[in-house]
Amino acid sequence: MPLLILLSGLGFATFANADPGGHGQPAPRPASRSPRAPAVAPPTAAPKKLSEMEGIGVVRAIDPAAGRITISYEPIEHLNWPSGTMPFRVGKTALLEGMTVGTKVRFRLESQEITDLKPF
Repeated sequence: MPLLILLSGLGFATFANADPGGHGQPAPRPASRSPRAPAVAPPTAAPKKLSEMEGIGVVRAIDPAAGRITISYEPIEHLNWPSGTMPFRVGKTALLEGMTVGTKVRFRLESQEITDLKPF
């Protein structure tokens, strides 16, 4: 008889570990509760203001009467512009004073108009 009690005890232990749906499979273990580091977004640079969009290029043509200067410029990342050549309006014709074709320049754009132009 003790053997019967022992076997019935084993059956109860197996039943106790079964899943609640009665399918005879062990209940899932609780997930690990180890602390995780919180997800942190990588730091991003503050977006540049339009008045801070700068480019570097070489003067290809100057038209003081029209208030334009043509520049072959390097890529301007903040505008997603690849390198290219383009005529730009200047905010003040005084920016064109002293400029000559072939001069390497640094320029600042605002609404596709040059607001600052200096030899580089």
